[in-house]
Formats: sequence, C-alpha cells, structure tokens
Amino acid sequence: MSMNRAQRKAMQRRTGIGPAKLARHCYDIRGDALVRVSDPAAVAVLTRAFTLLLCSGGLPVAIEVTPDEARAFPRFRDNPAGLGVTWLAVGFDSEGRASYALQTANCEDGALASEAARVLACAKLAEVCATPGFPICKTRGRA
Repeated sequence: MSMNRAQRKAMQRRTGIGPAKLARHCYDIRGDALVRVSDPAAVAVLTRAFTLLLCSGGLPVAIEVTPDEARAFPRFRDNPAGLGVTWLAVGFDSEGRASYALQTANCEDGALASEAARVLACAKLAEVCATPGFPICKTRGRA
C-alpha cells in the first residue's frame, strides 16, 4: 500500500487510537476454530507492532516477541514445550486491512532460529496479504 507524504503524516498523528483498535480486532486460529485475540499481553504486542506499521507509512514491519508474549496468542496458549524464538510481522493487505503473521523457530543456534522465524513470519504475511478476502486456513475435503 503506497501513500503520499500527507497520508503518512496523517497516519502518524493518529497512532494513539488506530493501533489499539486494530489490535483489539485481530483473530487467531486455535485448533480448528477462529478466535479473537483477547489476552492483554497479545493485544499489547499487536498494538506495538501496528504502531510501528503506521509510523513506517504502511510498510510491513517485523518484531521479535518474547515467549510469554507468544503464549498470549490463542494458537500457543496450550503449548507445553518451549517456543523458541518468535517473530510477529504486520502489514496491510491489498484491500487495506491490517494483517499479522506469527512464526516460531527453534534451533540450538539462537541467531539462526531468530532469522528463520523472521523470514517465515514475513513470508506468511506476504501470503496472507496477497490473498483476497478474509484468509482462512486451507480447505479440507469438498463442500
């Protein structure tokens, strides 16, 4: 999503309200269900990422999140094992909706795990943002 300078400035002035609202309206997949992200820690990290997204003028942003922040997301809530390194990527899709992708990598080499998680998050975000409509997981069987 490309914006002119006036649009980027206007977006940056509104970063106090917009990011929090975007974060409160995010969904995640838990098992086979689509659930709202409601944990305060998850909403806080999404708000932080969406603030950076708006300040960057709408260019995609990726940030590393702590294991506790990652466990606040519904998909990782019941994960008993260590999560490794987790990155969150945020951006706007082709229809102007804010989207996010959360990816984790685990490796003995922490730097390699971090880079892998970041690249996976950015790749997943690109896939989500390129999908028209509301992206849902791959279909199973026939309707």
